[in-house]
Amino acid sequence: MKFRLFMVLMALGLVATTPAEAESDNTTLEDTLIASKLWAGYALSESLNPLTIDIDVSDGTVSLHGEVDNRAEKNLAGSIAEGTEGVRDVENYLTITNKPDTGRSKQKDTTMVAEAVEFVNDTAIGVAVSSRLIANKHVSGFKIDVEVEDGHVSLAGKVSDKQELKIAKSIARNTKGVQTVTSHLNINEADREEKDRRIEQMMNKLDDAWIGTKINSQYAFTRGVDATDIDIEVDKGIVTLKGEVATMGEKELAHQIATDTIGVRKVHTDALEIK
Repeated sequence: MKFRLFMVLMALGLVATTPAEAESDNTTLEDTLIASKLWAGYALSESLNPLTIDIDVSDGTVSLHGEVDNRAEKNLAGSIAEGTEGVRDVENYLTITNKPDTGRSKQKDTTMVAEAVEFVNDTAIGVAVSSRLIANKHVSGFKIDVEVEDGHVSLAGKVSDKQELKIAKSIARNTKGVQTVTSHLNINEADREEKDRRIEQMMNKLDDAWIGTKINSQYAFTRGVDATDIDIEVDKGIVTLKGEVATMGEKELAHQIATDTIGVRKVHTDALEIK
C-alpha cells in the first residue's frame, strides 16, 4: 500500500478502516500498522521529510521510494525501517537528489506534519526508544517492551542487572519527545550470560554499513545531538566521527552513543570539532 498522503489523511482522522474490513484482511491491517509506525518515525526525525517518501508495505516487506537529499538520509530511512517491529525485509529505492544542505527545516509542510504528529507521536517515540535499546551493546533490547502514552514511556520485560536497568531508563529518558519514564523491568541475573553471548555473536556478524546507519539513527533520535553536522566513517568496527558539534557535552554524548553501539570496537573523535 502506498503510504504518503494516505498516512497523513489517516493520522488526521480523515480516512478510517472499519472493524469488519480489518477482520477480513489481517495482513493488510498489519502492513498498515507497520507503515504508520514507519511514517511516524520519519516525521519525528529532524533529518527526514516523510512527505517526500513513499512507503509501500506488503506482507511485512517495506519498499521505500521517493527522494532524499543525500546518502546519509537514505541510509537513515532504511535503518529506521529495519528497526520497526513487524518488518521482515527492506527494499530501499530512494533517489538521492544531492541538493545543497538547507538546514534542519527540510522544507516540510510544517502545518500538515505537526497535525499528523499529534496523532502518531507516541508511536514514533516508541519506535525511537525501541530502536535505540536494540542498538545498544549493554542492553537486551529485544526483551524490553516499550509503551508510550502522551509522551510518557513505560518499560517492561527483563534485564540482567541493575546497571542494564539504569542504562535502559537513561536511553528512554534521553530520547526526543519523551516526557517521563516508568520502569517495570525485572532483574534476572541468569540472563547475563545469554546477553553477553548474543553481543559476542553479533559483533562478528555486523558489517560497517549497518554500524554506521545504527549510530546515525541513534543520533537522530537523541536529545542533545545534531545528526546533520556529524559524518560517520566505519572501518572494521572502528568509528571515526567528523564534522562539527555545538558543545563539548554534545561531542562527549556523540562519542558515548557510538561507543555503546553493537559492533563498535573503537571510536575516534579528533576530527569532530566544536563550533
